[in-house]
Amino acid sequence: MSFAHTDLRSLLPTPEPIAVVRTESAASALEMTRALVAGGIRAVEITLTIPGAVELIEELSVDPGVIVGAGTVRTAQDVESVVAAGARFVVSPGLDGGVVEAALGHRVAVVPGAFTPTEMMAARGYGLTTTKLFPASTAGPGHLSSLRQVFPEMGIVPTGGIGPDSVSGWLRAGACAVGIGSVINSTFASGGHQGLSELASALIRTCGEAATHRTTRKEQHS
Repeated sequence: MSFAHTDLRSLLPTPEPIAVVRTESAASALEMTRALVAGGIRAVEITLTIPGAVELIEELSVDPGVIVGAGTVRTAQDVESVVAAGARFVVSPGLDGGVVEAALGHRVAVVPGAFTPTEMMAARGYGLTTTKLFPASTAGPGHLSSLRQVFPEMGIVPTGGIGPDSVSGWLRAGACAVGIGSVINSTFASGGHQGLSELASALIRTCGEAATHRTTRKEQHS
């Protein structure tokens, strides 16, 4: 199946973790990103709450092995800045028409936050087929599964409070990717570069196993 350029699944056709990097400095964000990439992570979301985030996106975007996106994008001007810096996808905490239209104008994958059926329908009204379920921790995989029953064509990326132990449940519920954030900071604080690389490797394995399970299940029902 092929997807439009504005669908995140055009960049990530199988379930993968998206590392949501949110720190107090660009230097620590760069160090964390390098550790994540060393562990196998491909997709990295640099949040605009990081000082110097746009410059960091520009620096990371020259690496062909990293799919760099921008997170916490709240205005159309934010979109213009991060796209110019090389961001390949744009993530917003909510559904804002200016952000969506700016991203669509650049044919960049855009993932707005959508928690309710009403917000999902609004996203569909813009022609979007991927959204972010945020905050995921207050809902649970059952919420995502219920949304998927009504919107089976939509790719949904749960983000917020997801850790290694809960990834499988979200993927079984139908997530097209998972946003991993707070556990990155805590792992880096306790285990440094090595600990973060090991976390990344574990997340990649879990997503790979889930993708294999999905393929097997589809074949059994075909």
